[in-house]
Amino acid sequence: MVARITPVRNIHTENTEAVYLKMPPDKSILHRLLFLSSLTTSAFHIPIASSSSISDDVIATVLALESLGVPIDVEQDRIELHGVGRRGYRAPTHAINCANSGTTARLLMGLLAGQPFGSTLSGDASLSKRPMKRLANLLAEMDAIIATDPRGTLPLEIAGQQLHGAKITLPVASAQIKTALMLAGLFADSPTIIREPSQSRDHTERM
Repeated sequence: MVARITPVRNIHTENTEAVYLKMPPDKSILHRLLFLSSLTTSAFHIPIASSSSISDDVIATVLALESLGVPIDVEQDRIELHGVGRRGYRAPTHAINCANSGTTARLLMGLLAGQPFGSTLSGDASLSKRPMKRLANLLAEMDAIIATDPRGTLPLEIAGQQLHGAKITLPVASAQIKTALMLAGLFADSPTIIREPSQSRDHTERM
């Protein structure tokens, strides 16, 4: 998979030549590419084998970002996305349905915790049985306000407010939780340090 990235011309960007980024066609990587792309002010062209080859989990991420105001289209052979920048997300008009994608839900928790608006995350019956409280508690160390279901699962409410940097030690290595904390850290007012007991997948750090 070779994604084409074209910086959008604005007062801060003089170079608008395309950049090409080669990466494996991996679902975990594609989730992260979509989230990180949305944080930029660039246009992304991401080739896919066919629209039918995109997993339901990735579609959940596509629809979630679209509900936050990110221009994104899945065509027959590609995904086209225009980043809105860190402060360009808009408040969703409805609960964001993460379907059966734990990656979508957990990365959204990190992304949305520091937004200036509230949001609600829901999921299907299977996802609604999976634990979200551990991540909510770790994000609370950055002063995030997240209320899960009494069982510690979806649906959950994210208040959205200014986050503060923190030194966070993960109880177990988890690439999803680490990525969520990294996304939240982009909206904190001071540095965030994340320590993990062992090396988890480093897709996000590399990207």
